[in-house]
Amino acid sequence: MARVLYLGTAGSDDRTRAGFPFNFAMGAQGAGHQPEIFLAGEAVYLMKDTVTDLKGKNAQFINPKVIVEKVAATDKVVSL
Repeated sequence: MARVLYLGTAGSDDRTRAGFPFNFAMGAQGAGHQPEIFLAGEAVYLMKDTVTDLKGKNAQFINPKVIVEKVAATDKVVSL
């Protein structure tokens, strides 16, 4: 089982691209992997209550400082 991180940057103005990380994560989960989705830029608006209802769902929001610490702990080079 692999841990896979999907990055979403498209918002509701491009619904096809906005759905890619979610569709890919569902496929990875179905194959027995552990997917995570990171939303940046316009994609963060997808989490607004007016766009989606997350009540009762397993969604977590993480502090960017924690992300940087986790990446640094892996001792890997990450380029954006």
